[in-house]
Amino acid sequence: MKGNKVYVPTITVAIPTYNREQVLINTIQHVLAQGQPADEILVVDQTPEHESKVTRQLSRWHAEGIIRWLKQDVANLSAARNRALMEAKSDVVIFLDDDVILSENFIRAHQESYDDGRTKLVAGQIIAADKPVHTGQIDDFELGFPLSHDRTAWVKNMGGGNFSVIRELAIEVGGFDQRFYRVAYREDSDFLFRFCTRYRCLAKYVPEASLVHLASLSGGCESRRAAFDPLACSGSVGEHYFTLKNMGLSQALCNFATHTVRTCGRFAMYRPLFLPLIGFREIFAFTVATLQVLRGRVLLAPVSEPNCCD
Repeated sequence: MKGNKVYVPTITVAIPTYNREQVLINTIQHVLAQGQPADEILVVDQTPEHESKVTRQLSRWHAEGIIRWLKQDVANLSAARNRALMEAKSDVVIFLDDDVILSENFIRAHQESYDDGRTKLVAGQIIAADKPVHTGQIDDFELGFPLSHDRTAWVKNMGGGNFSVIRELAIEVGGFDQRFYRVAYREDSDFLFRFCTRYRCLAKYVPEASLVHLASLSGGCESRRAAFDPLACSGSVGEHYFTLKNMGLSQALCNFATHTVRTCGRFAMYRPLFLPLIGFREIFAFTVATLQVLRGRVLLAPVSEPNCCD
């Protein structure tokens, strides 16, 4: 707020999507049903080919100007987010997963959160379809902060499926690191940590900006499936790459040990024969993450303002 004038940012809703069908259509319909409409809706679609009825619906919405349907050939969640940042025409971009149900005043809650002139990034509430809202006292306001909590707080945590950010600042910090691939685990946390460091701020957690995450097993990043696949390691690569880049080597090694023990615990009871494979997988993932660090980030180039004399 400047003087008596309330800052009302324009809003782009961006939905990166991959191999989702009717649930994607349902998600867009939830956005369209909001009492406070978005100024634009971007669907960054990495799906090679949709079912014919889904293609028809997306094509119709695009032709009518209801959405902007952007096709992207290479599936990479961070690249899709960066595409949305560059294509968006609004002050603030709300990022959504492609399998969600929005609360009635979802867009308004995000928009009004920027009224104070202090907020640069908003983390919305994410409720799992099979779990209750979190209540009670909170001790951890960083990565351990429960994103289904019922009260507003300043935090250093957010979920990639429900957050908003001032577009100009997100581009200035380089957007999302495209070294995160496949399940892209921790790409949202990596963006948040770089953003908070650059602007010396925290995310404003707003429970009124609430959605239910359906966590559909088909499509998306398939992160739930990968978490229980002893051969899938991209989630572990993301975990280790994030800690190496943001927390330093000693913390990354400590996290490597903790993560390995925790991952082995998922298999110990039902598939104990996989435990040696899990250990090898984590060593391999840490090695790959280290090589990724050496190769460097893949970020957006900040958009510079033209020189007054040009």
